[in-house]
Amino acid sequence: MRKYSGELYSLKLDIRKFFYRIDRKILKGMFEKKIKDKQFVEIMMLFTQMDTPIGIPIGNLLSQLYALIYLNPLDHFIKRELKVKSYVRYVDDFVIIGIILVEAKDMQKKLVNFIDVNLNLELSHWTIQKIKKGINFVGYRTWRSKKIIRKYSIKKFIKAVKKRDIDVMVSLIGHAKHSASLAYFRHVVLQYEAFNLLPKGTQQCLNTIHINEL
Repeated sequence: MRKYSGELYSLKLDIRKFFYRIDRKILKGMFEKKIKDKQFVEIMMLFTQMDTPIGIPIGNLLSQLYALIYLNPLDHFIKRELKVKSYVRYVDDFVIIGIILVEAKDMQKKLVNFIDVNLNLELSHWTIQKIKKGINFVGYRTWRSKKIIRKYSIKKFIKAVKKRDIDVMVSLIGHAKHSASLAYFRHVVLQYEAFNLLPKGTQQCLNTIHINEL
């Protein structure tokens, strides 16, 4: 984002119910292109079975690997066919950065068609906006100069502090550690007199915040 002018655009997309929509026949075909041992492919497919015609189980460690394999053609299409220089994907959430508006609209249409025809998937939503307005991606709202965690996580943290739910507090402080939200978290913890309830490592994390940031 810092590499490009704030007046250029980002295109953010994610796929509707990704794991539940993975086509097992297409996935098996991807395996067979690289693995010639048919019996081994059948064993791999045993870990994809569900009661529904399509989809693979969420939570299965192999499902995470299979998901990467399934969207590998998408990565190649974006990098090789669309010639995108700045592209990031985390599972089914992906963003293209540093393009003009006309390109963003054209790429959105091509991507909708590609995932429909080649992967039997569809987008849940997509966003085109100027880089200077930030990008909502993988749990953070990111601008060129800073990032904060999402409002949902901030509200969840305040609720956890009030309830003295230490596990949730520690988890969310870890999530906010490398963001501008950490200063606000320190303020909330002190306000509700919950600082001394936290583990020493978490206290040290909060104490790295300079007083001028509060």
